[in-house]
Amino acid sequence: MRKEDNMVIHRRGTAAKPVLVLVHSLWLSHEMFQTLIERYEHAFDIYAFDVYGHGESDDCPIGVTDLNTIAQQVVHQLDDCGVDKSHFLGQSMGADIILRIALAMPHRVESMVLIGGSCGPTAPERLAPMNEWISGLTDTGFRAEDRKKARNILLGESTRSSEDCVALVEWVDKELEYLTSSVIPVMHCVFARGGVCQELSELEIPSLVVTGAEDRARDIAHGQQLATNLIGSQFVQIEACGHSPILEQFETCADELSTFWNRSLGATRV
Repeated sequence: MRKEDNMVIHRRGTAAKPVLVLVHSLWLSHEMFQTLIERYEHAFDIYAFDVYGHGESDDCPIGVTDLNTIAQQVVHQLDDCGVDKSHFLGQSMGADIILRIALAMPHRVESMVLIGGSCGPTAPERLAPMNEWISGLTDTGFRAEDRKKARNILLGESTRSSEDCVALVEWVDKELEYLTSSVIPVMHCVFARGGVCQELSELEIPSLVVTGAEDRARDIAHGQQLATNLIGSQFVQIEACGHSPILEQFETCADELSTFWNRSLGATRV
C-alpha cells in the first residue's frame, strides 16, 4: 500500500520499554484506551492505532476487504516504525485483528490480551440482519437509532443503567456522533470475518482472554471457546459488564492486566 494509505498511530510511553500495540473496537478509536495508556505508559512503549474509517485515520483504501488485510497493514506500519516483536491488546475488532497477526506472524507477538474477542465466524442467523443493517446505513447514513444500537452493543445493561457510569455513557454517545459511512467497509470486514478456531491450536503465545458477563456481541461462550483454542491461555469473566470491559470495568481489568503482563515479562514491572 502507499504511504498515504497508512492508518494513524498515536505513540506514548517510554521508548526503552517493551512495545505494547493497542487496537480498538469497531465504532470507537484509540481514545478508548486513554485511561489504560495513562496507567501503563511508564511500563511500555505504546503504539495505539486508529483503524481505517475511525478516529484520525482516513477511509479504507481500495482493496481492503477483510480483517487479514488490515492485520497485514498493522504489521507493515510497525515495520516502518522499526518495531519487531510486540505485546498486543485488542478490544473486539481489535482482538480479531490481533488474532490474524498472530496466525500469520506468530514470531512478532510476545503476548496477547483479547477483550471481547471471538475465534468463530458470525453465526448465519446473526449475519443476515447485520448485512441488512449495513445496507440501510449505506442508503441513509448513521441515524440516531443506529448510534443507539451501536452504544447498546458496546455497553452492558448494568453500565447503561448505573448512575456511576453516566459520564462514560455520555462519552460513548459523543464518540458515536462522529460515525459516518466511512466505517461501513470495516463493519463489513468484522461482520463477515471467517472463523480461525482450529488454526489457533497451533499457537503457543501467552494470552489473556477477557469477556464481559453481559456482552451481547461476543458472549461468555465466545470467550470460553477462544480461550480453549489458545494453548495455555487464561480466561477472565468480568461481572456487571458488557462488550467493553476496558471502559466499563477498568480497575478490574487493570488488576488482571498487571498480573498477566508481569508474568509475561518475567518480573513485577507493571
